Amino acid sequence: MNIACIGECMIEIATLPGHLGQVQVGFGGDTLNTAIYLSRLFANSDHKVHYFTVLGDDPYADSMLTAWIAEGIDCRDVEQELGRETGLYTINVDKDGERSFHYWRSQAPARELFGGATGLRKIAKLATFDAIYFSGISLAILHEESRDRLLELAEKMKDAGRHVIYDTNFRERLWAGQDAQEINTRALKASTLALPSDKDLCNIFNQSENEWKSFLEAYSIPNIILKKGGAPLDIFQNGKWQSLSMEKATAIVDTTAAGDSFNAGYIAARSRGDDPIDAVKQGHKLACTVIGHSGAIIPLAAMPLNANASESI
Repeated sequence: MNIACIGECMIEIATLPGHLGQVQVGFGGDTLNTAIYLSRLFANSDHKVHYFTVLGDDPYADSMLTAWIAEGIDCRDVEQELGRETGLYTINVDKDGERSFHYWRSQAPARELFGGATGLRKIAKLATFDAIYFSGISLAILHEESRDRLLELAEKMKDAGRHVIYDTNFRERLWAGQDAQEINTRALKASTLALPSDKDLCNIFNQSENEWKSFLEAYSIPNIILKKGGAPLDIFQNGKWQSLSMEKATAIVDTTAAGDSFNAGYIAARSRGDDPIDAVKQGHKLACTVIGHSGAIIPLAAMPLNANASESI
């Protein structure tokens, strides 16, 4: 399987816990986090992860590309635009491991990812992939032309029997002046695997819906994983719902990339032929490991092992 992860990665300036005034410079982005974990989980297999974005031509962008390639991600479709600066954000983590963010991304080149003639060529290439993966953040930061082209592609890929994977990942401030309900409705309808949370759905659709299952079924999505915080997950497959309770993580250091890593673990397991229940367990296992470390990307040596094999999940 060739899967393309689509979105934006930014320069990350993180305040070091317990070290007032000291920061660590790295990079971060929801779909990039998933791409890295997927690439690790696909190691020694025929599956390949590609990343689609646009970076600036600053030194930080060069470092990003070097790191992604070292992770085994195919970056041939990552552009660097001359004279532009890669987006930037800061992250602070409180004593409970929860995060707060500040962004400088309004002029980031990733917003025009599928714009113009170059963007059309990228869309044509994406149409050849087995699967695409994007998020609500991907859609929110794209300019209208780029977003429409991506959603049109997703609709065509679903009709053609290919995989379209969508994580709602809602950030309200990114949707200012945009119709989040209409755009997310379109994305959900185009999905073959949807990975929403009940919190995202409440914020997107401005309602306190207690029963999201029938709401999502109306969109004809073949596979759904509905995340509900600490409550049991709801899993939709073959026209039926199942609920699954998961053990809570015992040591939480930093919740960054919890959902991104869960998605990677789930997708990787399903690509191996695991059933949805087992795939959810694998996603949860990886996410629990990730939130026990500082930062979005844990060391390779910290990746959990499959109890039945000598390889990662």
